[in-house]
Amino acid sequence: MMKKRILIVVSLLLVFAFSACSQGKEKDNTGSKSNVSTSAPSSVMSNQTETVSNSDNSTDSKEIEKTYFGQWQIVKELAFGPVSTYSSDEIKNLIGKRLTFSKESATCFGDNVEYLSKIAINPNYRRTVISKKDFEENYGVTFEMLGITRDSIIRIDASDAMENGSTFFIKDNDTLILSGGGVFFELKRVEISSVSSALEAYKAVLQNKKEFTSIDNNKELYLNDFLTNKEIYEITFKATRFTVLDMDGDKVPEVVLELSSNDIPRFYEVLHYMNNTVYGYIFTYRSLGELKADGTFMFSSGAADSGVGKLKFENETYDIDILGKIESNQDDSDLTVSFFIDDKPVTKEEYDAFINKQMEKKDTVWYEFSQENIEKELSVKP
Repeated sequence: MMKKRILIVVSLLLVFAFSACSQGKEKDNTGSKSNVSTSAPSSVMSNQTETVSNSDNSTDSKEIEKTYFGQWQIVKELAFGPVSTYSSDEIKNLIGKRLTFSKESATCFGDNVEYLSKIAINPNYRRTVISKKDFEENYGVTFEMLGITRDSIIRIDASDAMENGSTFFIKDNDTLILSGGGVFFELKRVEISSVSSALEAYKAVLQNKKEFTSIDNNKELYLNDFLTNKEIYEITFKATRFTVLDMDGDKVPEVVLELSSNDIPRFYEVLHYMNNTVYGYIFTYRSLGELKADGTFMFSSGAADSGVGKLKFENETYDIDILGKIESNQDDSDLTVSFFIDDKPVTKEEYDAFINKQMEKKDTVWYEFSQENIEKELSVKP
């Protein structure tokens, strides 16, 4: 009888002990405050979270795959969280960078620029639906700042076995919002087929394996023949540098060749891909100066006549969309100078501010004209 009583007492003590531990943990959890971070806690809307693996063949998985699989480009910075690990210069340099999401790989993104050089192999994609309230509480950024008009948004966490990956949100079929380092960036879809075809065509032209249509020569030429035939300006050219950028905003890049004579840069040849053909247009050095990563440039036709423009291509011709300009007029006695932005007259002070903003834009990246760089910069990225 005594042994039974002892056993009952011991059993009760153990129950009370475990119960006290459990209550202590619950108290700690409910009393803790969630800190705002660059990635939402895994507990947020956990009952609406699902993992999409490479072996998942469900209809929902296929629909998700259609939404964000492909190549994307960072087009602008949308908002900052309470804390950011990126400097303004780093953010500026991230604009134009491309990311790819597929079954086989995913571009990484995180708290510093080095993440972009990493690739998540055979990633899983975890899908979480986050309400407006939970998102704003956990990220410190409002839906309005991101241009979201719904009551919730889908978050995708892409990661591999080594925990490499990235986090982004689905805004619509052609727009994602990338999160990292306390900054939110807008991603726009890049049409892979057009981009791939254009890059392969440019590479073949620069490697002298395929002819291009020279609008100024009015004939099809191999690049080496174009550089040495003296048909334009009666001089020979040497290709010294090149850059790859989208000059007309159609999401398909152009290639710009810097052409030198007697070791002095004098001209540019702009290569534009259209209808399975590469077209070439020549520009003097002063008519395509200060080329920026967004495709805008400075042009000048005299000391008092200059401006900022962007190319537009149509069929085999091009036009310059003039964003701003200085225009001079010489009468019998005086020289008058007028200032315009978007074809509207402005003051000199307004135009100076416009030019200063233009000069602050990120410059395009130039590469030495070499077979190694051609292969590297014009090969289709996986």
